[in-house]
Amino acid sequence: GGGGGGGGGGPGSHRGARSSGMTTESFVLGGHGLWPAPFLSLGAMLLGPPSDPAGVLGYASAVAAIQRIAATNSLYLVPADPLTAYFDQLVFTLGDVTEGAWWTPTTEAGEDALALAAKHRAYTIWAGGPIPAPLAQSLVPMVSTDPLLRRDFVSIVVNPAKVGGVNAVGAEALQGYLVEPATQATVYSYRGKAKGEPEPAMLPDGADDVAI
Repeated sequence: GGGGGGGGGGPGSHRGARSSGMTTESFVLGGHGLWPAPFLSLGAMLLGPPSDPAGVLGYASAVAAIQRIAATNSLYLVPADPLTAYFDQLVFTLGDVTEGAWWTPTTEAGEDALALAAKHRAYTIWAGGPIPAPLAQSLVPMVSTDPLLRRDFVSIVVNPAKVGGVNAVGAEALQGYLVEPATQATVYSYRGKAKGEPEPAMLPDGADDVAI
């Protein structure tokens, strides 16, 4: 979550980002969950107004797009969201951009931040899946295929030795189902049939957990 333009921390540092403090690592190493199994990944997107004042539509690189947005002093909205904060900090650091009038932190997160970006015709990074229908005309994907913006999803079976009443057998069966080739193929095929999108909405990631 974003601190303002002054004081310590650079763009993307998000000093006020909301976080529960619980991570996959702390959950598993704390004994509450068994080892994570990856099963799909989604790509975050750099969104912007259809007018595209920075001229970044179709850029392959989120870093190059951010550099262009900064150079043209186009408005960029910074949500108070830990996941987006990570992408912002990574892209901003790689792009060696600095804070300025273009960089606008907000205390809003999720769809509220997205609505704010739409209202002010600002660019922003969205990591929440498909663009909500009410905002799809106001914000469009500018950079959507950069591997740098990929985020992985894992399934974790709650440890029955730590938490009572857990159906560990059922959970492990579901976990196995998620990484079966047929299920992974369904994940990939979700791309354009339902959404009319040329690129997959989700990518199979179960192979990352296959023993070799």
